Amino acid sequence: MSRLFDPPFVLIYASTMASGLLTDEAEAEGKITLGGEFGGGESSSRFGVMHAYEGLWNVLRHYQLVDGAVTRIRPADAPPPKLIRADKLDQYIPCPRDAVWEPVVDPGAAVQAGELIGRLHDFADHSLPAIEIRSPKEGYIGMMHLSARPRKGQTLFVIAGELDWSEAEA
Repeated sequence: MSRLFDPPFVLIYASTMASGLLTDEAEAEGKITLGGEFGGGESSSRFGVMHAYEGLWNVLRHYQLVDGAVTRIRPADAPPPKLIRADKLDQYIPCPRDAVWEPVVDPGAAVQAGELIGRLHDFADHSLPAIEIRSPKEGYIGMMHLSARPRKGQTLFVIAGELDWSEAEA
């Protein structure tokens, strides 16, 4: 069903990696759930709203609850959605200290092990150089800290591995 929203990525995560999400509550009641990021944090974007709106219409069309054919939401030449998974603790990279976060890659970017993801700046001590934060493994940036002021221990970013759709459908 997630493909009906025509996103660039579909992320599978373990509910043990997050808590308090509406999808977790629905799953606890035995429901199959689908959630989405249609902006970031407490924001929205016009593309996010478009995916949510048109995706819901596509679900209704797919299950023949309304007339019409399922439509593409992204441009016709866009690649199919990538299926990625982040269900292991080592994929969630914590912030090593309170600082100001300067990401240098965007969510969804493919990264290699050792690649620079961002820098942490300690403006309380201007004599300290920025701490370079590098990817511990190859994968995709599945999530990234939204706020510029992460606290020690908060997740800075998530490295998700790619799956083949046949693995998820099996």
